[in-house]
Amino acid sequence: MKRTLIQLLVWMALLLAAGTPRALAEGEPTYESALNDYRANRIRESARALKALLLKDPRHREAAMLLGTIYYQNRKLKKALYLFEKGDASLLNQDNAFAWGSTYLEFDEDKKAALGFRYILKNKAPFRPYATYYLGVIAYRAGQWQRARKFFQKVNPEDLTVALRVNRRRYLADIKRQQDKMLEAIIGGVSKSGQDLAAPQPPVATPMPPKDSGSEEDLAAPKANALQVEGLEDQKGWRHSFKPSLMLTQQNQLSDNHGLNHDNVNLFAHREGVSGMVNSGDERRSSGGLVGGLEYSLGDIGFSAQLEEVQYFTLEQTSGVFTSQARTNQNESSGFVRLQPYLNWYVTETMRFELNVGVSSYFPDYDYLQAWGQVSQQLGARYEHADLEIGLELTALQSFDEKQDKEAIDLGGRADVERQFGDVRLNVQAYGWQTDHARFQSSNRFRLVLADPDLRYRTGFVNEQGATGSLLFNIFSETTLQLRLEAIQREALQGANLNRLRSIDSVESVAYGAGKSLVSLNIPLGDSASITGSAAYHLLTGYHYTDFDTTGLALQDYVTDVEQMIYQAGGVISFAEWIRLSGTYTITSNNFVAGSASSREFRRRNPDYTVDVDFYLELAKSF
Repeated sequence: MKRTLIQLLVWMALLLAAGTPRALAEGEPTYESALNDYRANRIRESARALKALLLKDPRHREAAMLLGTIYYQNRKLKKALYLFEKGDASLLNQDNAFAWGSTYLEFDEDKKAALGFRYILKNKAPFRPYATYYLGVIAYRAGQWQRARKFFQKVNPEDLTVALRVNRRRYLADIKRQQDKMLEAIIGGVSKSGQDLAAPQPPVATPMPPKDSGSEEDLAAPKANALQVEGLEDQKGWRHSFKPSLMLTQQNQLSDNHGLNHDNVNLFAHREGVSGMVNSGDERRSSGGLVGGLEYSLGDIGFSAQLEEVQYFTLEQTSGVFTSQARTNQNESSGFVRLQPYLNWYVTETMRFELNVGVSSYFPDYDYLQAWGQVSQQLGARYEHADLEIGLELTALQSFDEKQDKEAIDLGGRADVERQFGDVRLNVQAYGWQTDHARFQSSNRFRLVLADPDLRYRTGFVNEQGATGSLLFNIFSETTLQLRLEAIQREALQGANLNRLRSIDSVESVAYGAGKSLVSLNIPLGDSASITGSAAYHLLTGYHYTDFDTTGLALQDYVTDVEQMIYQAGGVISFAEWIRLSGTYTITSNNFVAGSASSREFRRRNPDYTVDVDFYLELAKSF
């Protein structure tokens, strides 16, 4: 009996000893078990195990990355960011790459965010359309317009939610405005530097999660489809994001008139204020429904201009060349308000209608009795598919000036077609305007540096028609080549004298027609800089100049065609998401074809060549 009892105790001890490691192993969490729980949607169990692992070893990077992913999926972005900081980009995988990218994007860590999104594209991980879209957002923030355009156009709009489709289109529209601003000295216009200072800037469409809240037991399983992407946003009701900003613009323009006159202007324009967007809509919808909102901007805007005119002349019975010099200063500071409600209605996944109503008003010296600006209404329809987009817009603009007690109404239409052919994108558009701005000539032409670009050519003309075709090639990876052709025809008010109202106004501003050709090369330099080189040939037809005597009596009218050669170099560099520098240097030569254009008086007032130097500093932070 005693021997039997001893044998029983030994066997029990052996069994206990053999089972202890297994029991300990089952009671002590491992990363593998936590990962299995996560993939089986046992999120609470996975989170407990991961926290236990990190409590035992705070340097467990894999556990930190997975727990950060869980916190991201449950709208706890501050905790997710803290854990991703303990991880490393070398540990990115298909489970955590999107969470990593979206979290860092929310906290303006664009370079780190791009690592996650690029991993997704390189490894064909889930959420590729959204990763492509957000890489476009990152490039947009850095001022890399061509790169941003490439990403936005690469993504199929049908793979995005309704709200992101609208944002994508708004980004593309603003990218076009920014690129046109860089090329403004080439593509023409009375208003050059600073014309977009008051233009609305679409806030960056990053996730807008609620504040970290809730207990750890509230952790839930991640959604198993693309709805997870917008799960971080306030999916119902109103959202608000805004951007305090400061923009400074320095422009210097020199016009040389065949050695007879030198006209020089130094212009400094500034803008400081806030812009933002309030919008509403169900972010989770992938098709159909309404998306609406209100864009706004307000603040202070103004300019200071110094004009210097030097004339060279000779006197009878004297030898040598004499000069006369005149200097004038002009400045104005205004408050400004811009409101633009909009509504987009997707009737199908590829077809939407949009309605935009806006008012832009400027208040010189903050006096509402001197208010000037314009009211706009726009109705549009757009078809958006993977490689084809077609748009139609009808617009009415009503300009006003309370001090002059004047109003003018423009009616316009525009149609455009974009088609992707591999690495080549073709855009064709046509537009037409009917205007009575011919009777709406502002006495303060420098105000146009603040105004909407649509005011550029209206002064003095009753209608304008134009067509543009452009090809955009992707060459040498992200280097892009743009070829552009444009034709313009205008009709002036009968009996109007369309002299350039300032010596530094563009020659094209009073030409009755124009044929333009442009080639432009954009080269990205890393993630935060790019350089651009452009060349253009323009043939302007029907350029008018009237010579007046000191009493205002017309002495002679000149009409001539003008051949222009234009060369430009420019660049953009971003030091952070909220600091951006850009600049251009442009040389334009004018060859006035008509024989009468060789007269001394004509040559004195019409430039042989111009040099434009534009510099922009923008400080803007989105919230």
